[in-house]
Amino acid sequence: HERMWNRCGSLALVVILGLTVVAADVITDDLVRLFRAWNGPSWIRNDGWNTATPVCEWFGVVCESGLVTELNLDSNGLAGSLDRALGNLTSLKTISLSVNRISGSIPTEIGLLTQLERLNLYENSFSGQLPDTLNSCPELWYLNVGLNELTGTFPMIVGLSKLSRVNFNDNHISGTIPNWFGELKSLTKLVADGNNLRSTLPASVGQIPGLYFLTLSNNKLSGTLPDSLGDLGQLQILMLNGNNFTGPVLPPT
Repeated sequence: HERMWNRCGSLALVVILGLTVVAADVITDDLVRLFRAWNGPSWIRNDGWNTATPVCEWFGVVCESGLVTELNLDSNGLAGSLDRALGNLTSLKTISLSVNRISGSIPTEIGLLTQLERLNLYENSFSGQLPDTLNSCPELWYLNVGLNELTGTFPMIVGLSKLSRVNFNDNHISGTIPNWFGELKSLTKLVADGNNLRSTLPASVGQIPGLYFLTLSNNKLSGTLPDSLGDLGQLQILMLNGNNFTGPVLPPT
């Protein structure tokens, strides 16, 4: 019985190790796809990429317990499009690709990254609408897609209860600020200047208790400011210039 148990134990170990090797190979393949999609040979730094060096030692890759949890390639000369292979890296918590030349749409597969906490795509050339599948990333607290070419309406981010900091300045986002905006109870900072937002600022803005930074400059907003702005006890910075608001800035006390 002991010999049989030892044989079975060895078999189980082989199976587990085999699965680990297969998983590592899949992760490597997905990262290599990204490397090729982003013109990897022309990066400023590409130490280890597409070589036999262990994935966790590749430049910009951070791992925890052998799993890829961060991809930090800011200001690194990336170009091309955001390959759907990114959605296969389901252990990612941070994606930071700011100040590069990545273009095209943000793929819907981004919603497969259910552990994602930080998404920084600032200053690229992304176009199209921010995908609604982003609502499938419940851990997301930081979203920065400013200085791109995004279109469509106000991002559908109502389901992200942990979302604290949002930046989509200097895009081409249009339409109104939705009434559900006040449901973002964890929001502390919203930067949305330099878009084509219209209509009024909804009264629900006063329902976000920790909001301290709100910039909506250079849009096409109009009407009077809601009295509920006076309920924002933490508000420190409010920038509304370059719109068509009328009436008092804050309600009389």
